[in-house]
Amino acid sequence: MITIDGTIGHGTPLRRVTESFGNEVVGLRGPNGSGKSTLLKTLAGLVPIVEGTVAFDGMVVDDTARFVHSERRLARYVDRDPFPASNLTEFLAFPLRCAGIRRSERDATVTRTIERFALDDLVGVAPSEMSQGQLARVTIARACIGHARAVFLDEPFRGLDESNKQSMLELLATELRRVGLTAIVVSHDRSDLVALCDRVVDFD
Repeated sequence: MITIDGTIGHGTPLRRVTESFGNEVVGLRGPNGSGKSTLLKTLAGLVPIVEGTVAFDGMVVDDTARFVHSERRLARYVDRDPFPASNLTEFLAFPLRCAGIRRSERDATVTRTIERFALDDLVGVAPSEMSQGQLARVTIARACIGHARAVFLDEPFRGLDESNKQSMLELLATELRRVGLTAIVVSHDRSDLVALCDRVVDFD
């Protein structure tokens, strides 16, 4: 269970948020500038809460006196950042390295993920050289790799054509439920959220 009761934002406007998320897939929908990405980054431990608390399973990970970084929260924020990795394997392995997973297990997990997400065509390609559609596929795969407790996905289907989006949506839904974690997905497309999520929150 992840709970937030506090104020988020960068400068102004600030926003008060009181919400709880269990082991479920939650969609977050709202207009640009409403604070959706800021909420994900606050929950993930990339930016501190302005005032109030964030707690994971009852343990406070962010308040005015304590701030636990994303790796220690076992939280993963995934957007379309190409990330400075030299190839796909390094890109996928990064969160496993942060979690202290030994190399043999890392390599095996990366290999399984490449197979599961049909990324063989991108082995050896640097994220900076990938198209938006290719980057969407590999960032979705990185969201599901390893031992995360929570995953926060910011517009994960942007740049995918309809065929690839549908296959990624189905695979992502299966993967998130397989590992039974908390997942929050930001998207402007309500139909994607309805298909993927257990519930949708209008962040308006």
